[in-house]
Amino acid sequence: MNRAGGKWVRFQIHPLFWLVIGSGVWTGYFIELLTLFVVVLVHELGHLAAARAVGWRIGSLELLPFGGVLRVDEWGTAPARDEVVVALAGPFQHLFMIYSACSFIAPVFGASIGRVISSRPIV
Repeated sequence: MNRAGGKWVRFQIHPLFWLVIGSGVWTGYFIELLTLFVVVLVHELGHLAAARAVGWRIGSLELLPFGGVLRVDEWGTAPARDEVVVALAGPFQHLFMIYSACSFIAPVFGASIGRVISSRPIV
């Protein structure tokens, strides 16, 4: 269990997740799987933060082999606006991850972050 926002959140990892991690180590794709794990975790933490912000009761956060799920007690009882906020908070975290990745990549190639984001693909 992890402590988040003053209340306990049950954090679970599905047993098959460990099988996927083991296969990643065995096949040499551990770094890629670790990256996937971090992206899914940040995505789900976005949902968790938004659910806390609108006052939802959080059941648990579970990482599955290829995704995650935030279990809440508010399905069908919350206003539509709150459900939209919580639903969009996960994908919104990807913008922060893109910005972070560009801020690490830009200095390597000697470009500014704005230039990396707005550049055209090389064909």
